[in-house]
Amino acid sequence: MFRDRHGDWGRDAVLYLGRKLCGMKLRELAELAGGMDDATVGMGVLRFERRMKGSGDMAKLAERAMAELLDVGM
Repeated sequence: MFRDRHGDWGRDAVLYLGRKLCGMKLRELAELAGGMDDATVGMGVLRFERRMKGSGDMAKLAERAMAELLDVGM
């Protein structure tokens, strides 16, 4: 349900974190996200990167998420 919400940047944030923090491949992320297309995953990651560049608050949110994930020993 979360994955299919139109315009929800949360999905793109999770895809970004999986790609950047965990080093997952687009195919892996696509499968884990319920069979999304690789290109859709790639666009989601790119959209979130662009959103972070345009918003310092979004970049801080991503940094905080990464720090918390690393702190719990993903």
